[in-house]
Amino acid sequence: MLKRIQLPNKVYDVLKIVALIIVPVTILISSLGDIWGLPYQDQIVKTLGAIDVFLGSLLEISSANYNRQQQANYEIPEPEINESEAQG
Repeated sequence: MLKRIQLPNKVYDVLKIVALIIVPVTILISSLGDIWGLPYQDQIVKTLGAIDVFLGSLLEISSANYNRQQQANYEIPEPEINESEAQG
């Protein structure tokens, strides 16, 4: 089922931005959690990390399916040979 996932462009772009933001936020929470003794720091960091891994996998599958579809739709035109050139 996952092999057929292809996200619409807008959804893909939003999820990609979210995935790219989660990693720095996770590091920020981890760093500040140590400094300020924030509660549930470990649970938050691990949850965000798991979400980020899932989003990365989903985006990669969607991207691979999109690229595969683009390659399948691309047809290489056959060269045209004029009869006069072929005989000469």
